[in-house]
Amino acid sequence: MNICIFGDSITEGIDDACGGWVGRLNLNRDDANIINLGVDGDSTDGLVERFEADIKGKNPDIVVIAIGTNDSMYLSDDGRNYVSFEKFIGNLGILKRMAERHAKRVIFVGLSPADERLTTPVSWGAGMYYTNREIERYDRAIRTFCEKEAAQFIDIHDDFMKLEYMDMLADGLHPNALGYEWMAKKIATALQSGAGR
Repeated sequence: MNICIFGDSITEGIDDACGGWVGRLNLNRDDANIINLGVDGDSTDGLVERFEADIKGKNPDIVVIAIGTNDSMYLSDDGRNYVSFEKFIGNLGILKRMAERHAKRVIFVGLSPADERLTTPVSWGAGMYYTNREIERYDRAIRTFCEKEAAQFIDIHDDFMKLEYMDMLADGLHPNALGYEWMAKKIATALQSGAGR
């Protein structure tokens, strides 16, 4: 079984020795070839542009799409989100249609919350703000889209919020080893069961 997982830096697993939650899935699944197609800094705009080139020759049975955190980022100098809310919703539809041309099963993964003490603004970019209000708004859009489209949705945000989640973040935005381990277990269970919650 081939599983292609698309996303941003949280999917890529930057600065994590085990390759984030995708790397941990790979360690625990002998029955699947898991291909990490996460790209640091990516948004739905970027993923729409690269999707066909990146999936070529992969022959996936399942496509997992875990993206939206960077879309929700607020750019204070411009007074806008990195990708507008309306464009984001449109991109979800484009991505689903593209994924369905290649795989029988398409799954969307929700967004994880931030520690706003460290992300308003972030230390790695001037005028870049990740707020839980905007992250939740974009996360809800993914959930609503999946409900309307009868697509599988794996909730990360709400379940993460029930935990001491700030202790599960490395820099306020990206999970640490504990956070990635939790995500891997949650997503592995959903992959096996076919249920998102």
